[in-house]
Amino acid sequence: MVKVTRSLATGRQSTMTLFRNPLDRREAPPGERIRTGISSPAQGLDVEVAITDPEAVVTRIRVACRVPDGKGATEEVEFLLKGSLPPSGS
Repeated sequence: MVKVTRSLATGRQSTMTLFRNPLDRREAPPGERIRTGISSPAQGLDVEVAITDPEAVVTRIRVACRVPDGKGATEEVEFLLKGSLPPSGS
């Protein structure tokens, strides 16, 4: 699952799910490398993340980015990458 969180001018936060894996079970055991990318041309954002996790202990990754707010300043947007599906039933 990938969620994005941004702070609002009111001091509150807005969180939205961008992507959720449609599968309910994994198809294979997890590998030792976690890789993903986040791209938003409208905000000038293009980030790649790669982590080696040989023991499969990572449960979530937070990526915080500074992006233009459209008013000449920047705001912090945080992406939360998390998940682990249960093994297949076979």
